[in-house]
Amino acid sequence: MFKKEICSIGLIMFLLAITPVYARIHTDAPVGSELDYLIPEWDRLPFKDQRYNASWIDYVNSAYGVNWEKPSNPRVPKCLSYGAATVNDWVKLTTGMTLGTYSNFVNNRTENGTNPRLLESIYHDSSPSICFIVPTLTYCYAAFYRDSVTGERVPFNTKGYADLLTNPPSDWLYEPDPIISEINYDVMNGDLLDGYEFIPIDTNAESLKEAIRKYGIIYAHMTFLEIPEFFFPLHAITLIGYNDTDSSTDFWAHDSYDGEDFSNFSRYSIVDQSEIDTAWAFFDPQWPTYRHDNRRTGSTTFKGDLSNETSPDDFTFPGDGQTDGLDHPAFADLDGDGKQEIIVGTKNSVYINNASENRGRVFALYSDGSGFDDDWTTTEGETDVGLYLPVIGTPTITDINNNGDKEIVFGDIYGRFWVLNSQGAPVLEYPYYIHPREKDNSTRITRWAVEDIDLDGVKELLFVERSNNFSSLAGFDAKIYAYNLSGDELVEEWSAPLGTAYAYGTGSSNGDPAIADLNNNGSMEILVGTVYDGIRMYNGGSGSLITSFNFNSAAGPVTIADIDRDNKYEFIFNTNCVTGASCSTIPSFNATFVFSGEDNTQEWNTTTSSNWWPYGPVAVADLVGDSKLEVVVALNKNWNPTDGKIVILNSSDGNELYSFTESGSLDTIQSAVIAADIDQSSSGKEILFMTEDGYLYVLSNTAQLLWKKFISATPTNGPIVGDFDGDGSAEVILSHKGSIEGSSFSAEELEMFNKWKVLHKYVDVYGKGILEENGIDLSASIFKAHSISGTSIEIIDGLNHQPILNNLDDIITIEGNLVQINAQATDEDGDNITYYYSSPINSSGVWETTHGNSTGTYEILITSSDGNLSDYQLITLTMRKKVYSEVTYVTSCF
Repeated sequence: MFKKEICSIGLIMFLLAITPVYARIHTDAPVGSELDYLIPEWDRLPFKDQRYNASWIDYVNSAYGVNWEKPSNPRVPKCLSYGAATVNDWVKLTTGMTLGTYSNFVNNRTENGTNPRLLESIYHDSSPSICFIVPTLTYCYAAFYRDSVTGERVPFNTKGYADLLTNPPSDWLYEPDPIISEINYDVMNGDLLDGYEFIPIDTNAESLKEAIRKYGIIYAHMTFLEIPEFFFPLHAITLIGYNDTDSSTDFWAHDSYDGEDFSNFSRYSIVDQSEIDTAWAFFDPQWPTYRHDNRRTGSTTFKGDLSNETSPDDFTFPGDGQTDGLDHPAFADLDGDGKQEIIVGTKNSVYINNASENRGRVFALYSDGSGFDDDWTTTEGETDVGLYLPVIGTPTITDINNNGDKEIVFGDIYGRFWVLNSQGAPVLEYPYYIHPREKDNSTRITRWAVEDIDLDGVKELLFVERSNNFSSLAGFDAKIYAYNLSGDELVEEWSAPLGTAYAYGTGSSNGDPAIADLNNNGSMEILVGTVYDGIRMYNGGSGSLITSFNFNSAAGPVTIADIDRDNKYEFIFNTNCVTGASCSTIPSFNATFVFSGEDNTQEWNTTTSSNWWPYGPVAVADLVGDSKLEVVVALNKNWNPTDGKIVILNSSDGNELYSFTESGSLDTIQSAVIAADIDQSSSGKEILFMTEDGYLYVLSNTAQLLWKKFISATPTNGPIVGDFDGDGSAEVILSHKGSIEGSSFSAEELEMFNKWKVLHKYVDVYGKGILEENGIDLSASIFKAHSISGTSIEIIDGLNHQPILNNLDDIITIEGNLVQINAQATDEDGDNITYYYSSPINSSGVWETTHGNSTGTYEILITSSDGNLSDYQLITLTMRKKVYSEVTYVTSCF
C-alpha cells in the first residue's frame, strides 16, 4: 500500500509537470441572457487577472530585494484567493455597496473590488498546515508545489477562504504582506462577510442548480486529475449561472482573467458538473440592527420559499405583568454557537408601591428544534438579557471589542445607554449604563449604531437623542454622541448638536444614524434624520457638522446605496411636514429625495404632496433581478384609515414605476417596508409590510398583491428576515401585542416549523442600576401560549414572589448628624431578606457625616432581595450646611 501511494504521488507530480492546468475548462465561452439562469449582477462583477507582468517583477525585485521568477506559463497559482474575492465583490454589488480599487500584486494592474492579496495575507497569517493530495484541513498549503512567481507556499483549501470571509479576524486590519513587510492591506468593518454563513453544496447537477438559484454566486474548486483513489482539486472558480442542454447541464464560470490577449485564458468558462470537486454557498442569516445594516437598506439577499400556505408560530412572553409592548426585534448569532437568537426589547407600565413606573426588558430567544409546541422555558444557570427599563428601538448586536463575542446595545426612555454581553450581563461598570445628561430625564435614547467611525480599528458606539416631550420640542438641545468602549467604561469621544434650523424648536432625532464613506475619501460620514431640522451630515472622526439639508422633518433614517450603479453612493430620505411648522415656508415636504454622496448635490425628488405622507424610511433593492436598484416608499394619506399606498420608484429619475393601494382599501401602513426574495421566484424580491388592521402584506416586484395574512389586530413592529431554525431557509419575524410571530419560508419544513421549542433567558437589571446576581430563577416554570394574542399564559409551577419594600420617606438633615436608614420589606414566601444601599450609605444603612464636606443632594437607592427577586426605592437625601451664630466685634484705634 505504501508503494502504491508513492507511485500515485509520483504520477501526480509527473502529470502536474506536463499537463496544462486548465485543460478541462472550455474557454472563450460567450455569456448572454439566453442562458436558463444567471445570477443578478453577473455582468457587473470585476475581473481579477492572475497573470504576471514581467516588468513589474523586475521592479519588485529591485525595489524590495526579493527574487521573484518569470515562469514560461504566465498564470500565477492564485485562483483560490481570486475566486473568494469575487464572491465578496458579488455580495457588495447585490447589497448596493460600492467597490474600491487596488493594485494587483503580480502585475500592478489597477483593479476594482476586493484585493485577493489581502485574503491571501489573512490566510497565511492563520498558520496553515500542509495538505497531502486532498485538502482536509480548513487552512492548509499545497504539499508539492509553490507559487511559480513569488516562491511562497500556495493556500490550497477553498474552505479556508470561505471561513476567513465569514469570520474575519477583526473589524479593521492593517494586515502586513507575508513576503514584503513594507506593504500593508486595509480592511474596514463591513468590507468582508462578517456574520454570513457558508455551507457545502453537493456537486450533482440538480443541487448546484438549486444552490445557484437560492444563494447566488457559488465558490467552487475543480477536479484537475482523476486517478484511482484520488481526486486532486486545483483550479478555483465562481459559478454564475447554468444552461440545460439535451444531454447535460453547462455551468458558467466567472474566471480569473481579463481580456483575451493570451489564447488559453478568457473571462468566462463552461464547466461540466463532473469537473467540480467542492462547492460553497454563502448567505446572510442575520438582521442585527434596524433596517438590517448601518446603511439602513431594509433589504437582504437571504432567500426562502414561503407561500400563503405557511402557518405562523406565535412566541408569547410570560404573562405575569412583566412585559407588554415590543419594539423592533434584531436577529444574530449572539454567542457564536451557530444558532441565531432573536433579541427584542419590551416596555410596560407597572405599579410599584402604588406608583406607576415604566419598565421593560430585553429578551434573547432561540429555537432548539426539539419538537415541543410553543413552549417557553428557562433553564437553570442561564442568565437573562433583560432589565426593568422601557427599551426603545431595535437592539444592535455586534462584536464591539473584537473579543469574538457579540454585545447587545440599546437605549431607554430615560436617556440612558446600555451594553450587555452575550450572556445578558452588563458590560459597563456600575451603574451599568451611560447617562450623558445625568439626572435629566428630558430625553430618550431612541436610535444608535456601532461602527468604526474614525477608522482607528476600534468600533464606536453612536447614539442620538430626542425629547421625551413630543408635544413641544422648543428649546430642546438634542445631541448626537460618540463613545468608545474601554474595558468596562464608555468614554465620550465627541458630541454635537442636532441643529436649530427652524424657529419651531431644536432638532430631535427621527432615525437611526446611517454610516458610510460617502465620497470614497477614506473618512466615514454620518447622516441623521431629525424632527424640524431635516438631514444633518457629520464627520465620523471629529463629529463636526459637514452640511445640513433643511427639509423640516425626516420620516425615518436616511438610506445609503449605489442606486444608479455608477460605483458611487447616493443617500435617500423621505420628508414630512411636522405639525406646528408652516409647511409653506419649508423647501419641500412629504416627498422622497436622492442626493449624491460624492458632492452632496440633489439628483432628483418626487413631487411634494400635502395629502400623502411618507411613512418611515425607503427600502432599496434589486427587485427585478436586472442589476438595477429600485426605491420602495410607504405612504399614508393624512394618517387616515384605509388610505395606505406603496410606490416603487425608478432609481435613475424618481418616476413612479408601480403602485399599490388595494383598490383604495389598503389600511394605514404600520411598519417600514422591507425587500426580500421570500419565495425564490425567478422574478426577484418581494415587498413586505404590515398594516394597522393587522395584516402582513406580500407584494410582487411590480406591486401586485401576492398574498396577505392576518396576524393581529394590533401589530407593533417588523417584519425582519433571517434564519431562526438553522435550516438555511429564511423566516420572517414580526411583533404584535407582546408576541413575536415566526413564519417559516420552507414549505418542506412546515411540520418542523410548527413544532419549535423556544427558550428565553434573562437577568434583571433594575432601572436604577442594580444587577440581580443570580437573575430570576424560573427554572421550574413553563409558560405555554394558548392564543395568538399572547394574552393567555399558563404558569404551571415554581414561581417565586418578590419581596416588597415598605415605603421610605426622603431625608433632610444637617452635616455632622448621623444618617441611618432602617429599610423593612415583606416577603410572601418568608424568604430571608438582604438590604443594599447605594453610596454614601454603608452596607448597614448608616452614614457618619462630617462638617464641611457633606452638603448637597443625594439620590439613595435602597434594594431588598431574597436572592432571586428584588424590590427597590429611590429616595432623596438633602444634607444642609450647619449654620453657626456669628458675633461681630467692633474695634477702633485712638
